[in-house]
Amino acid sequence: MVKSIEQLTAEFEQQQAELNKRVQAKQSEIDVLTQETDNLNGEVEQAKATLEQLQAEIEQAKRVQSSSFAQARAKKVQQDALAIEQRRARLVDILTDEGDIGATAFAHRLNISRGTVYGDLKALNNAGLIVKNGQGWEVTQ
Repeated sequence: MVKSIEQLTAEFEQQQAELNKRVQAKQSEIDVLTQETDNLNGEVEQAKATLEQLQAEIEQAKRVQSSSFAQARAKKVQQDALAIEQRRARLVDILTDEGDIGATAFAHRLNISRGTVYGDLKALNNAGLIVKNGQGWEVTQ
């Protein structure tokens, strides 16, 4: 019986040693996984910071673009107003020099539509620069 207890003790110690090796191996795996998790968490935090920075840059770009667009729009409006003013001044010059030559002739000369000619004549009339008489339009000044 003593021998069998010695055998059991030896088997127990052998199994305990194997379990200790397994526990150590699993602990090593856990340590590696913990380190990998920490590394991944660091990368996630870095990615979040990069994302926040990119979002801020996008917002800044949108503000700049919006501002640039507004400036371009204002410049276009100003250029269009100047073009209209110049076209209407040319229309008055033609009326002064040649008299009323008709909407079609005005349109051809100014490279615009007849509708635009009529709109310009109306605007000039409203401004008191031209009037319509029995012969057509004439300059008032």
